[in-house]
Amino acid sequence: MRALFGQVFGPWGRHRIHASVDPRNLACIALLRSLGMRQEAHHHECLWLHGEWVDDMVFAMLAREWYARAQR
Repeated sequence: MRALFGQVFGPWGRHRIHASVDPRNLACIALLRSLGMRQEAHHHECLWLHGEWVDDMVFAMLAREWYARAQR
């Protein structure tokens, strides 16, 4: 994932990256946080999926945050 983020913010020149995740997926949330992504939103019962309303969490990171983290 770090290599992918490096590609996205480096050669591809993107300013921002975001991820949407089911809040029940604790492993994915831990991974996103370990990469330095921050939680921006928790939308309650916003998606109808497999016959039930489910929550959605949004995580994001800016290029400047990625580079600041890499310099530590």
